Amino acid sequence: SLICSYSKEAVLCLAGPFMNVLSAVALSAFPIPIDLRLFKISSIFFAAINLLPAKCFDGGRALSCLLMSRIRPSSVSVLLEISSFICVFFLWTVSIYFIMRTGSYLSLFVFSGSLFAKLFLLPESKS
Repeated sequence: SLICSYSKEAVLCLAGPFMNVLSAVALSAFPIPIDLRLFKISSIFFAAINLLPAKCFDGGRALSCLLMSRIRPSSVSVLLEISSFICVFFLWTVSIYFIMRTGSYLSLFVFSGSLFAKLFLLPESKS
């Protein structure tokens, strides 16, 4: 059958970030040129962002799968909404801190703002 269990879905959701971390660890085992250092840093960054427990990330999907097997779907939806808001607020707060402290990291501010708009302001697509 094409439908998988919640635990299998959670493993599938975590496979991408796991591979990002695995590639960074594999590159750390060898001396690498400067070009690949950027790839290693990017892999770690993408894994960390993708593991956030927000609705549109793999971390949110994995959290949803793990909770669906234990509590009602409506409660899972509320918990995912709360964790998404906390994640976005945390990213926004960190970006404001960095902007005020260093005058840079505007990209994190724009990212957190666009993420807030996608998650909480724009209507969900019914597909």
